[in-house]
This record gives sequence, C-alpha cells and structure tokens, in this order.
Amino acid sequence: MAASEVKNRHRHHFSILRKHAEKWFLTLFFLIWCILWLNFVARDLYRKGLLDEYKVLAKGDYEEKHAITYGERFYEFLKFVKNNVPEETFYDFAGLDDVSLDSRRGVYYLYPRTKIKHPIYVLVYEKPGYTKDGFAHYAALDNGRFILKRR
Repeated sequence: MAASEVKNRHRHHFSILRKHAEKWFLTLFFLIWCILWLNFVARDLYRKGLLDEYKVLAKGDYEEKHAITYGERFYEFLKFVKNNVPEETFYDFAGLDDVSLDSRRGVYYLYPRTKIKHPIYVLVYEKPGYTKDGFAHYAALDNGRFILKRR
C-alpha cells in the first residue's frame, strides 16, 4: 500500500470519528444541561414551598386548576357572572384595571361575552357600595362582588 493511500484512509477514519465525537458531545452537553436545569427548578420550588402547590395544580381537575391560577375569590366571581349574564352580551369591569392580569383572565373566561366601554352589564369586583349612573343592581354574590345592569 502506498503512503498516500494509507494517509487518505487515516483521514477518512479520522473524519468519521470526529463526526461521531461531535454528535456525542452535543448529546452529552444537552443531557447535562437538562439535568442541571431540572435541579435548579426543583430546588427553587422546594425552597419557596411551592412544590405542594404545583402538585395540586398538576393533579387537580379543571375547577381546581382555575381556582389556583385565577385566585379562589375571583374565580368564584367569574363563575357567578357566567351563570347570571347571557352569553351574547356586553360588559365592563369595575374594580379591575383594564391592563391587569385579572382583567385579561376575566375576558378569556367570560368569552363569548364581550368587554366594551359602554356595556349593558358592569361586573363589580371588590368595590363595596359601587354605583354607576344609569345602572341598577342586578345580582350579587356578596357585598363587594355584584352585577349592575343598564336601565
């Protein structure tokens, strides 16, 4: 065998080994990264005492998951609204900022009802004694959570 032929054969074998080494290195790197990431997430959840809450969230049914993510009082109010306000209607919130997360969650949960500035219903959340001109008391969950309807 000529020297150049041996040299070419070694180059070929080396290139194959190099490709396999790169593949294994990337796989090993990704695996180590995943293990470290899971360790940091789990440790953080354990330290902050959130692990039990996430277990409940993972195992809970539809109602329990909404109660945890929306907050029990707000979710109870949204269910009350959904049962007392027709689907094809217009509403607005009182007691929630338009850009708040609770407002966005409420819009999502109450769909197909539509949130607008000049509504038929005003959904009052945590504002005891709230009144609005041209609206009358329609239904109440408690003193701070109730619905007003346009007269």
